[in-house]
Amino acid sequence: MEGIEAVENIVREHPEARVVMVSSVGYQDNILAALQKGARHFVQKPVKPDTLYEIVRYVLNDEEATLPAGAGGRITR
Repeated sequence: MEGIEAVENIVREHPEARVVMVSSVGYQDNILAALQKGARHFVQKPVKPDTLYEIVRYVLNDEEATLPAGAGGRITR
């Protein structure tokens, strides 16, 4: 199964899930589809580990986390 289908299944089974999509395919259609299916954030590869770490902290609502400038992707919720 591909990532967008996986996100949809994960969120259907676990509505509280907070999914961060990381993909090398950052076409606008893919980003929009991932977010519509329940992803909380979309990050295009390559991504630096420290940037991804901050994005995950942000998505998990860590009050001290801030998104680094140029973190990319889209944020929802």
